[in-house]
Amino acid sequence: TGAGKTSKHVLLVTDSLHMLRSKMVFEAAGLQVSPAPSDDFPSIARAPQDRLILLMDLMMHSAGLLYYRLAGFI
Repeated sequence: TGAGKTSKHVLLVTDSLHMLRSKMVFEAAGLQVSPAPSDDFPSIARAPQDRLILLMDLMMHSAGLLYYRLAGFI
């Protein structure tokens, strides 16, 4: 960009479960987003109980995504 212009591009750093919802919120605000996940949940969740926790987190974030759509945030 030239002098005096503001950039509308951001590097979005958050965990992978938050990424989709966060990216959509930033894009709805008119920003171009480059996602940079700060974790790697699938490779961490090796034990059955870890995968269960990951599934519960995924369900919670999916519900959050639905709420954000219904509330008009995205």
